Amino acid sequence: MSLEEKTRLAMEKGKIVQEDEQTEKKKKNQPLRRSSPKPTKLVVPAHIKTLFDNLDKSISSVWGMQENGKIKWDAKYSMWVVFKEYFKGLM
Repeated sequence: MSLEEKTRLAMEKGKIVQEDEQTEKKKKNQPLRRSSPKPTKLVVPAHIKTLFDNLDKSISSVWGMQENGKIKWDAKYSMWVVFKEYFKGLM
């Protein structure tokens, strides 16, 4: 075998090794795809639900509707309604 042939073989082996290393690195760098689990509902104890309902009654009486049908404190009451719906959505 001539020196030229030996050199070609060595270069080909080097390319093959480099390609194998590059494919291994690509495999290592790829993130694993995991199926995202469905979000679970928040488990709220019964006594907290009762406290929340009592708080809702209290806030509604302070910021809620007046006798003539108008809202007493419009901005705060609307924020409370949004928070209440969010909390109920979690339960």
